[in-house]
Amino acid sequence: MRKTLTVRKRKIFISIFKIRDAFGISSGKSSLTGRNRKHLLLMDFDTTNPLAFNTVRWDLKRRFPKTKLTMYKTKNGFHAIIWKRFTYRRAAIELILTPFIDLTWVGIGLKRRYWFLETPYLIFAPKEVKANYMKIERAIAKEDHNID
Repeated sequence: MRKTLTVRKRKIFISIFKIRDAFGISSGKSSLTGRNRKHLLLMDFDTTNPLAFNTVRWDLKRRFPKTKLTMYKTKNGFHAIIWKRFTYRRAAIELILTPFIDLTWVGIGLKRRYWFLETPYLIFAPKEVKANYMKIERAIAKEDHNID
């Protein structure tokens, strides 16, 4: 819910919303900074088309044949994780080259310099790769809950 107040010819916007905890995985290794920071390839796809799922799986297995791949369905599509670390620049290039990827999501990650996937359950990383798990707070959409 958003309210607008006018005080001395100035508008003040107040937003009231409920929040929920969201758990997920982050691409960046938080203990490293700058050029030493490496990123997992996390991918978000907002399509439920089974052809897209199979095409992406084939493409990722072709591009990264010796790397473990995890793919799982979500409410709006599916996620994919390549369990190998890349430089920020290389990760960005690989994400942009991936067919059917949500480019808006890629753009958000480019702005904040890491990518984040909310996961429905804990995704276990292979032993040789250390994953960065995060807990964040998300606003609950008005269509999901009545805020009034």
